[in-house]
Amino acid sequence: RDEAEAFVGVLESLGLQGTALEIGLENGGTHLLFREIFQRVISIEVSLPKIMDFVNRVKLNHRSLIINGNSTHRQTIGIIEDYCPQVDLLFIDGDHSYDGVKQDFHNYSPLVKKEGIIAFHDIIEDYERRYGIVTFSCSGGVPKFWNEITSNYRNAEFVKDYKQDGAGIGVIFL
Repeated sequence: RDEAEAFVGVLESLGLQGTALEIGLENGGTHLLFREIFQRVISIEVSLPKIMDFVNRVKLNHRSLIINGNSTHRQTIGIIEDYCPQVDLLFIDGDHSYDGVKQDFHNYSPLVKKEGIIAFHDIIEDYERRYGIVTFSCSGGVPKFWNEITSNYRNAEFVKDYKQDGAGIGVIFL
């Protein structure tokens, strides 16, 4: 919770208000959070049951667009490029594999406006990767990719405790 609040503070301080593109809807919490800040929020989700659960729980409005598709497929990328060729925020929280995160970054980062930001969720290693203890957290390959790109960009990390089980938000500023 503290991580999200700090992240929202940065979004507000930068005055980003146009469009947020979120990869990975999950339960819809960040979609709703972004809808409070941005004029338009686009979420890409591969799981139709997750989308249906979200749609059944939440009143959608003209500011929400949910796309059912795999973020790495050319068809999905094309839909996003056609519908919204520029975004203020790219929030990557879908496929947590190293290759999936890397593909999402390379496929969608060209859409981010100059002065926009790209954020990654789960930049902290989970307990399974760190200690071999299986929990409900799964940061996958996100921390590895995050650590590889941070030297190339001005960045910030929002982490409550670096010893925690996954989570954390990493932001790169364009």
